[in-house]
Amino acid sequence: LGDDCLITCTIFADRLKRTGMSVSFCSEIGRSAYDLAGMTEEAFGFSFMMTAIYAVIKPTDQDFKNMLDRAAGGDRIAAKALGNVTPFKKAGLLH
Repeated sequence: LGDDCLITCTIFADRLKRTGMSVSFCSEIGRSAYDLAGMTEEAFGFSFMMTAIYAVIKPTDQDFKNMLDRAAGGDRIAAKALGNVTPFKKAGLLH
């Protein structure tokens, strides 16, 4: 589940949003899955792995809302592009 969330949050982020889910929520599921599986390093490094995948695929989507969502999910490239702004996460499953 952690690997699926990692791939979905990065490569298929647009498809994820069309289903009504956010990158930040999906990334929390992925982190939790790794943590519950006893994979502490992967859970801790989830945002680093997301950032590495983003650096490889170089998304062309520069929409501000998508950048905020990616930054909230832990993408350090998006956060840096936003001037290291830390977006607040909304409560609830869908946002």
